[in-house]
Amino acid sequence: MIRYSTGDLLESNTMALVNAVNCQGVMGKGIAYQFKKKFPKNFSYYKAACENNQLKIGDILTVAEYDRLIINFPTKDSWRLKSQYEFIEKGLNALRKEIIEKKISSISIPPLGCGNGGLDWLNVERMIIDTLGDLYSVEIVLFPPARNEKDFNEINLINIKHLLAYYAFNNLKDKKRYSLNTLFYMCQKISGYDFFNFTIRDGRAYSDDLDKVTEDIKYFKQRYGEDLDSVIDDFINTHLTRDMEREFKKIAPNLISNINFFNTFESKDEFSEIPYLLDCLLFGNKHIDPNDVNDDKNKKSVVNKMLDNGIIRENIFGQYELIY
Repeated sequence: MIRYSTGDLLESNTMALVNAVNCQGVMGKGIAYQFKKKFPKNFSYYKAACENNQLKIGDILTVAEYDRLIINFPTKDSWRLKSQYEFIEKGLNALRKEIIEKKISSISIPPLGCGNGGLDWLNVERMIIDTLGDLYSVEIVLFPPARNEKDFNEINLINIKHLLAYYAFNNLKDKKRYSLNTLFYMCQKISGYDFFNFTIRDGRAYSDDLDKVTEDIKYFKQRYGEDLDSVIDDFINTHLTRDMEREFKKIAPNLISNINFFNTFESKDEFSEIPYLLDCLLFGNKHIDPNDVNDDKNKKSVVNKMLDNGIIRENIFGQYELIY
C-alpha cells in the first residue's frame, strides 16, 4: 500500500527509513545531514563502507539503530555530479529485495535523486510505484518534494572568509578579537591578498568585515555545538569550489606561519606593536632601525620573535628587513 506524507521524514513512525546518499561517505547537507546527527552509528557504518569501496550504485546498506532500520540508498556516485534515473532503477530493485528478505512492514521514502540530484519527481514517483507498488502488505510512505519551498540551509552561507577565520581561531593560542584582527592584518600586508578591510584605530588593526564573519561563526557554534567541526569538514568535502580552494591556498602558508609566530606572544601589548613594525618594514626605508626599538620592551620582544620565526633578518647595516 502506497500513501503520501509531508513534513519531517525522520519523524515518520515506519519500521524503515530510506536515506538518499552518495558513494563518497559524506552527509554534508539537507536531510542526509539530519540523518547523520540523529543516527551516528548509521553514519559510521556508511562512511566505512564508502571508504572500503563497499557501497556502489545499485547497492544498499541497512543499519539497525535505536528502533529503526536505516536504509542507505545511493542516488549518485559523487556529490559533485547529478543523479541518473538508471541509478534510481538499480537502487529500487535492491530495495525491493531488501524489503522482502527482511520482512519490512513499513518504510518511508524521500524524493530519490530529486532536488540537488536534478531528477524530476514525477518520473521518480512512477519508478517507485512500478517497482514497489505490488508489495500490498507493506506500508510505503512517499515524501514528495516540498512545493514552493526553498531548500535553505544556513551552512550554505559559509564562504572562504569563514573557513580562514575558523581555522585561525582554532589554532591561535590567544583567542581574542585583537589577536584575530592582528593576525589577518599581518597576513594580508605580507601576502598582498585582501580578504578583509582594515582600519588602524589607536595604533591597532580593526576590521568590521572580520567582526561580521566571527559573529557568523558564533552563530554556527550555537547552532551546531560540538558538531561544528564535522559540519565544516563536510562543507569542505561537498561545497569547496576550485576557486575557493585557490583563494585558501593563496594565504594558507602565510597564515600558518604567522599563527605559529603569534602563539609565542605573551601579552596584548605585543600584538599592538605589529601595525607600527609592519609600516617600518613595508614603507619608507623598509627596515626597522634597532635604535627605534631597543628602548621599548614590547617592540624589542616582538622584533626578537620576528627574527626567531624567520619573518625578518638583519642586513649588513644592522637593520632589520622583511624576508619575502
